Amino acid sequence: MNLKKIEKKCPKAVSKLYSWLNANRGFDDTLREEALDFINDFLRELYDFFDGQEIFGWASPEIQYTREIDENYRNPHYCIDEWGYDIHDNSDTLDIGYPFNSRLEAEEAMFEKEFELLEERL
Repeated sequence: MNLKKIEKKCPKAVSKLYSWLNANRGFDDTLREEALDFINDFLRELYDFFDGQEIFGWASPEIQYTREIDENYRNPHYCIDEWGYDIHDNSDTLDIGYPFNSRLEAEEAMFEKEFELLEERL
């Protein structure tokens, strides 16, 4: 993902990302390059590492249907009730975990389990 290119196309959205990074990760405006590197590299590296070990994991929302009607009296809503993860190799499901309150919690649990699975293989 090329965030510099995305920043040119979507400056307001990337500006919001920088504000979030400043508030949550301590990157101020003078550290924009470091912030881009952080976003590009951090979790991506773990996904790539485990892909190389043929341990494929992903976190996903568990979506619940609700009959609530929107402000235009149309579409029923789907809402994220909780998060979960799936881990597979080339032929089998290795683990499924849920419920988690956030994507971050699901990913942390997933990566921990992936390390355990890799440890068993080694």
